[in-house]
Amino acid sequence: GMPAFLDGLKYNQDGLVAVLVQHVDTGEILMQAFADRAALCETLQTRLATFYSRSRAGRWCKGETSGNTITVHGVYLDCDRDSIIYLSEPTGPSCHTGARTCWFTSAKLGAAAVESDGAHDSLARVPRTTLLALERTIAER
Repeated sequence: GMPAFLDGLKYNQDGLVAVLVQHVDTGEILMQAFADRAALCETLQTRLATFYSRSRAGRWCKGETSGNTITVHGVYLDCDRDSIIYLSEPTGPSCHTGARTCWFTSAKLGAAAVESDGAHDSLARVPRTTLLALERTIAER
C-alpha cells in the first residue's frame, strides 16, 4: 500500500526525494523538483503533481498559481529508491519561463561554452529519447 511505498523511499537529509516529471505521451522530461512524504502522499491521492518547494519552504501543487497543472498517470521509483518519476500530462507549459520543458539550454560538447537554443518549442533540438518515444507512440497507433 501507500505507506509501504512511502516508507521504502530513501529521503535525503532534508527529507526530500528528487522528482522528474515525464510526459506520458512523448517521453519528454518536462521538469525536476523535490517532494517530501506529504507531497508524494498528496500526489498519489489527488493525481495532481505536488512537490515540496525549497524556496517557499512548503507544499507546492504545480499550477495552483499559474493554472498549468500536471495530471499524474503513474509514479515510478528508481532502483536506488531515491528518485521518482511522475508520468504526467501537463495542461500547459511546465517551465516557469513559459517553455514546454525546463531543459532548453544545452552544453556545447568539447568546449567550455554553454548556449541556449533560444527556441523553447523547436523540435529540431528535442533530445533523441523524446523523438524515439514519439516514433514508438506513432507506430503503436
